[in-house]
Amino acid sequence: MFFKVLFFLLLTLSLIASDRVQSNYYVDSDAIYLSHVVPHAKEDFKIFSLDRGQYIKRVKAQELLEILKEYGYPSYTAESRYVQFTKKSPIDLSKIELSVREFYEKKYPDIKIKTISVRPRGFIKSLSENYSVKLERDAHLSRDGTLYVKTDDHKKIFFDYDVEAQIDVIVTKKKIKRGEELSLFNATRKSIILERLRAMPLQDLQKISYESKQHLNNGHIVTMRDVKQLSIVKRNTVVSVGLRENNVVISFSAKALQDGKLGDTIMIQKNNLQRLKVVVIGKNRVEIR
Repeated sequence: MFFKVLFFLLLTLSLIASDRVQSNYYVDSDAIYLSHVVPHAKEDFKIFSLDRGQYIKRVKAQELLEILKEYGYPSYTAESRYVQFTKKSPIDLSKIELSVREFYEKKYPDIKIKTISVRPRGFIKSLSENYSVKLERDAHLSRDGTLYVKTDDHKKIFFDYDVEAQIDVIVTKKKIKRGEELSLFNATRKSIILERLRAMPLQDLQKISYESKQHLNNGHIVTMRDVKQLSIVKRNTVVSVGLRENNVVISFSAKALQDGKLGDTIMIQKNNLQRLKVVVIGKNRVEIR
């Protein structure tokens, strides 16, 4: 019984959510029909017209709701005070869509893009063949945003875009302390729908080892701000030092005076207090070069 009630409750919420008037609709002609707002309307009627020479029609949301109610759709609601109808521009957007795709694929190598939609902010009759597409530097942190194209005559034309996609991120499986190494024991790779992120997410734990820069809660999406490359040599630990000379390898122990990541140059101190510069080549292993 409980599950039946829950099912009908979720179904009702879903129907309510779907009966919401959008803030903007795109239309193909000067005539605006009921089906632009209610895609599966049983009968279609003309409800508005674009004024002659105009490409945008802005109406009060309440006026539109009254019209919908009159035609038998009283359940619709609106979040904004006004609703805008914009005439679609007869231009080829494939080049811009490709630029958006390439931008996101460069940031997320394993991204799975379902759809990309691009819309000009106003009506555009034509678009020059030669132009460059510009996105914000951190545009990849959100699924939608605004870009502009720059034409040969230095004009900027703005577009809104939306990317429906899934990306792989690293999510913690338990609380992680500062300085703790991230591994498959305390974190896992997970596919999520790209919505909005606060920083570039960590996407892989196999290629580079990382440690946490701060305490992380369970279920946290790990970003590059949260981690740093793991120091495989820790300050004040004993390290094995290698020295190659005439095809002979000489080894001895010394104390590391600094933390070091793979490839870092750090200082060590021998038992006789002599200090040397060395390169980190492995876990607690360094080499004099």
